[in-house]
Amino acid sequence: NQRRSQGIFFRRQTTKKRVHSKPIELNVRPQPESFKGSWVPAKTVQILETWSQEPPEFTVGESITRTLDIMVDGLTGAQLPELNLPSSHFLKQYPDQPATQNQKTDSSIIGTRTEKIAYVPTQAGTFTLPAIKLEWWNTATNSLEKAQIPSRVIEIKPSAAITATPQVVTPHQAPIMPALLPPV
Repeated sequence: NQRRSQGIFFRRQTTKKRVHSKPIELNVRPQPESFKGSWVPAKTVQILETWSQEPPEFTVGESITRTLDIMVDGLTGAQLPELNLPSSHFLKQYPDQPATQNQKTDSSIIGTRTEKIAYVPTQAGTFTLPAIKLEWWNTATNSLEKAQIPSRVIEIKPSAAITATPQVVTPHQAPIMPALLPPV
């Protein structure tokens, strides 16, 4: 009986409906031949940067995480390109998988791509993180634009373990342990 009642549940009757609307005319402009790189046609583009600690402090051997958010009005998060982050011998980079999300508005969609990168400094000194640039095509003005995070000069401090003064134990400083004698 139970199987029979489950079968009835899945055999509901369906009806076909046809819906018509007024035609929509689209004017699709081609990508300009002069444009090189990832094609990002949008109304607005922003790149935002945050760090796991503000302001970021860099110490040899200690991880710090940088989060980069690309927010675009007019594309989905899945359509956004990967940012080009140059590598360096001063900083090892460990990127996470990017995350994307979409937010619908009345007239558009806002796509976001979030990239998190853990940096581990390998040596002390002064280093410049290069600017991050994303060229995009402004669909409102029909022109090429750039979204960017400016370069940043960072100071990488030596590790506390390296800068600590090592303590050397000499034989005359070693504690003298009394010999264990058998009980009398």
